[in-house]
Amino acid sequence: HCGATPYIQDWLVLDIHPELYDDIRVPEWFNNWERPFRTKFQPRTPYHDIVVLAGPAGATTYVHRDRYHTHAWLAQIVGRKKWTIFPPDQYSLLYNKPAALGAQAFVNIANPDLESFPGFKRASPIEFVLEPGELVFVPSGWIHQVTSLDPTLSVSGNYVNGSNIGVFLRDACSEALENFRQRRRRLPLQMTESLRALARALEGGELAPSSGAPGEAATCG
Repeated sequence: HCGATPYIQDWLVLDIHPELYDDIRVPEWFNNWERPFRTKFQPRTPYHDIVVLAGPAGATTYVHRDRYHTHAWLAQIVGRKKWTIFPPDQYSLLYNKPAALGAQAFVNIANPDLESFPGFKRASPIEFVLEPGELVFVPSGWIHQVTSLDPTLSVSGNYVNGSNIGVFLRDACSEALENFRQRRRRLPLQMTESLRALARALEGGELAPSSGAPGEAATCG
């Protein structure tokens, strides 16, 4: 993650060293309903719901809400992290959506621009410091910002269960539909550009018929 102080975000160290799973005992109430669905219907796509984060003091994950309204947990292994969290009903006080071109989409809570985010004056953040050996649970939809006070190492996971499956499916389907619409809009332009590139290559002699026997495929060097 490349913010003001870069750090390693969503490090898939457990894929590299699966034996480390023996040291991570995820409580049963964090059981992820998404995992069996993804592994069954998308077996060729790697799926990760537990990641490692590492970074120096000052590294910050800025104001955000986790994808698809998943719940989240984070266990602090090394160092301390300062957390600032906001309940879901304060989303409109922190974000300008859609933001104007070039404008800040979310408030800088350390130095808020109250002209751009006048509602932030009514926000009521909850702040605390997570110490090594402690674990925090972030409910679905809660907005949060996290800053490392020391060099830190954390293990984190996102999950879906009966309490957020409805909003999870809504968000996932909405994103899939929007991605489809964008691809459909881009497709004619992409085809046109590809055909133009092919025409230029043929005219410039970059693609020539194979000198091999009939039926043999041409090769590009």
